[in-house]
Amino acid sequence: MSSFRILSLDGGGIRGAFTAGFLAEIERRTGRSVAEHFDLLAGTSTGGIIAAALALGEPAEKVEMMYRIRGVSIFTRRQSVKLSLFRRLGLWAVRRKFPDFDSDNLFQPKYNTEPLLEALLEVFGHRTLEQMRHRLVLPSVDLVKGQTVVFKTPHFPGLIRDRDVRVVDAVLATTAAPTYFPCARIAQGTAYIDGGLWANNPAMVAIAEAAKISHECGSLNGVGHADLSDIHMLSVGTGHQPYFISPPTGVRLRIVTHEGTP
Repeated sequence: MSSFRILSLDGGGIRGAFTAGFLAEIERRTGRSVAEHFDLLAGTSTGGIIAAALALGEPAEKVEMMYRIRGVSIFTRRQSVKLSLFRRLGLWAVRRKFPDFDSDNLFQPKYNTEPLLEALLEVFGHRTLEQMRHRLVLPSVDLVKGQTVVFKTPHFPGLIRDRDVRVVDAVLATTAAPTYFPCARIAQGTAYIDGGLWANNPAMVAIAEAAKISHECGSLNGVGHADLSDIHMLSVGTGHQPYFISPPTGVRLRIVTHEGTP
């Protein structure tokens, strides 16, 4: 029984540059596209950008350069919205109580979609999910229906729902993080937001899809029925950011034991 190999790429904003750089190094060392080593690619948010590019046959180095060149413009904060007198008075009252309150997020997303869209069009053009060279799944959230959704390539018979969806639109749907980017609209009356709200690590989404492929096709790689023991996965995250609290200068901390003795 041949194994079924999955590449799963986490969300993480600009830290996706690490993921792209890591995969680009693998390609430099092996002399082959990363996607050629896997049977299914899964990516959420920034991981969705990378997974989609690989599924189209683009080199990881191209995606890495997109982050290097376009990262600053994509994550440049948009200008503050002009507020009415009534809203300014309300915010003045809130800031008296919470001086560090970021009011802009109440009225508009932090970043504009246009720089991201321009960068994605450079990589994907107007190609559709049907034109992918490798199987791909991209988690998102359908705001109109109030449910999770996974954009998929037509990788088994009858799976035609998303075949005409542009790759750019599916990627915007998985990257539209609330408060950071506006919701993505693929057609009139639709609205999608970041798949990271439910599957920032898309590993289980990919495993579920592998099980469905096995069920629908009778096998995973055309060699008999498969089970979970035949699935192998490389899951790549974006690192982690440590959190800590520094006590205010000049404050003495007094630790009390459970008996009440200092």
